[in-house]
Amino acid sequence: MRRFLALWAIWLFAALLPGSLAAATLELVEVKPDDPWGGWAHAGDGHMVQDDSYGRYGLDATWTPPPAVIDDAGFALTMTVTAKGLSEHTYAGIGANSDGLLFDPFAPSLSFKVEAGESATQTITAFVRPSEGLEAGQRIRLSIGPNTAPGVSYFYQVTTGGGGGWLRATHDCPAEIVISALPSVNCHLILSGWRRNTADPVRVLLPQALDTYGNHANGIQVLGQGEEDVFNWDEPRSWGLFIFACPAQQGTGANCYDSVTLPGPVSVPILVLQGDDPPVRVDLDFTAVPHP
Repeated sequence: MRRFLALWAIWLFAALLPGSLAAATLELVEVKPDDPWGGWAHAGDGHMVQDDSYGRYGLDATWTPPPAVIDDAGFALTMTVTAKGLSEHTYAGIGANSDGLLFDPFAPSLSFKVEAGESATQTITAFVRPSEGLEAGQRIRLSIGPNTAPGVSYFYQVTTGGGGGWLRATHDCPAEIVISALPSVNCHLILSGWRRNTADPVRVLLPQALDTYGNHANGIQVLGQGEEDVFNWDEPRSWGLFIFACPAQQGTGANCYDSVTLPGPVSVPILVLQGDDPPVRVDLDFTAVPHP
């Protein structure tokens, strides 16, 4: 049974290495300001000014001009709006939407009220990347601007289709592990960038595990494989791991079987993935030292 699990894990590990799915690439082909609404509001690349002809309020909005090329690395979009209530109060806001891009946070926008005689400024930042399943030749629109005035539409051409993938993972595990020492090391994967508007869970896999106890050929035992829905997650997400360096001390219940950790460097790969996105590989690298 352990041999079957090991062969299956080796196949899965090879199949899911990063790069198994192509990354989508989008190139900017047109920047088009929205209709100026009778001339009292003007928008351009990264900037919009709205002046009420009756002197009641004013609005000034800026945002990060989107890059000429968007690939799977994505980019940070910062949007800022300043509103002035001159002779009366006003409502202000700004946001972004697209038919082919994903945002984190989902549907980024802000809105607020400014009283007469006051002014206020608010800012929101979102991370933007291509959606999954884009095909070469598609035309994608990204719209940015205030919610009470014209904005700007950015049109992109998909030059390379791909499956996407933006999940990120690191860990806070120690650099050293003591062989046979209990309790097991409790540390975490630190996850971010998962897709929120989806039913796809985030999965954590141990591709080189020999059995369901997480034993590895190098003697390291890792418990933590599984999957979770992301609907109630806050970012970053801590994913718990329990790590033990075999062999087990007698009577402890640690199911090491014949696994033995030798002193020196040891490593355990972990794959983190969501849906069909390319997996993220995290290597747990330890220096194993003898028990005192």
